Amino acid sequence: MQVTLEATTDASCTLKQTTPSQSVSFTLPVAKDVLLDGLVGFLAQPEVTESQIDDIMVTQNRDGIFLHAGGGKFHLSWPFAIALAIEA
Repeated sequence: MQVTLEATTDASCTLKQTTPSQSVSFTLPVAKDVLLDGLVGFLAQPEVTESQIDDIMVTQNRDGIFLHAGGGKFHLSWPFAIALAIEA
């Protein structure tokens, strides 16, 4: 499995999860750099279980984090969430 984060416009970005059998895209209404900065801040505080990054709600559980936007959510397991934070 591969997870990537791409800037779509100045005000949005897209998370893409790709496996050999499928591909899932989830567009978030926040700039890529703002999202990455927010994720780094969120992950730096393990006692915090939820946070807001612009219009995105971020929650965590034992398996990883969820990014909630609009009517949907995207799950990032811990290895992928940490890899995105390191990218920042």
